[in-house]
Amino acid sequence: MSKQYVMPDLAALSDDDLAALIDAAAAEKKSRAKAKVKDLQAQARALAADLGVDVDVVLAGAVDRVPKRAKPKYRGPDGQLWSGRGGKPAWIREALEKGIDIDAEYGIKAGE
Repeated sequence: MSKQYVMPDLAALSDDDLAALIDAAAAEKKSRAKAKVKDLQAQARALAADLGVDVDVVLAGAVDRVPKRAKPKYRGPDGQLWSGRGGKPAWIREALEKGIDIDAEYGIKAGE
């Protein structure tokens, strides 16, 4: 049978107490995540040993991956670059507010 947890009245907490609770919860979450990773690593090593495979060789490719940077899709009036991902830079926002077709005006053509 699991324990019943009663959530504290967050509105009644002082700012310092609320900050401490948030910090404690974040630390606990991080600790649990580390424990899960260690457990998974142990399971992977045991499975690899059962199969006669070196787990480090199997995982080597996954560890070395570096996310690819998105290619720029737009070039601004002063040479600024934007991939079209994430927040819109100021020069794109201003162009859109003026009704400018950013693909026609700032779009980078293939091979540019």
